[in-house]
Amino acid sequence: MKITYLCLRPPLDPTQAATGNQVRDAGLCNELRRRGHDVVQLAPISAQPGDAGKGPAKFSHTLALHLAANKPDAIVVGYWTLLGDLPETNT
Repeated sequence: MKITYLCLRPPLDPTQAATGNQVRDAGLCNELRRRGHDVVQLAPISAQPGDAGKGPAKFSHTLALHLAANKPDAIVVGYWTLLGDLPETNT
């Protein structure tokens, strides 16, 4: 199953301190992958250096492009505020 997991922060980076949400997200995604699912994590805050503060404004657009291109079987939302970034559907 193709799963898109929406989370508040980018995946864990061993060179940086982690938040509790990142630890939870990593555990959930690792278990889903262990069970054979294809999981992509998306976060409004980019993991790229120098992108701090740029991510949230464009996240809705990035998410819409990802969903259209990848057509996941499921979307898992790790934090309720991210629901507002999901594109509207006519179904």
